Amino acid sequence: MPDPGRVRLSTTTLGAAGAPAVLLVHGWGGDGREWSPHAEALAGHFRVIVPDLRGHGRSDVPDEGSTPAEMADDLAALLDTLGPAGAIALDSADSMAP
Repeated sequence: MPDPGRVRLSTTTLGAAGAPAVLLVHGWGGDGREWSPHAEALAGHFRVIVPDLRGHGRSDVPDEGSTPAEMADDLAALLDTLGPAGAIALDSADSMAP
């Protein structure tokens, strides 16, 4: 579990470390397992990063500070820790677009 220095986020990574990165983010109340079929399909072409947000899934549950802004800061710190130069980010709202 990477520790970006904020909260510990349970994170699954698939694909080659040098491939372009794709960050898949679940919706409120879910966890990264929602992305399993997509992550596996994308792993042949991308480095797929699938975290559980703070307070979700297997990630740490802080006593306070579970705002969307803090979750976004967690994701930025996670990407800094894992080292991709840039990432395409998708959230579950994108997967539900008409």
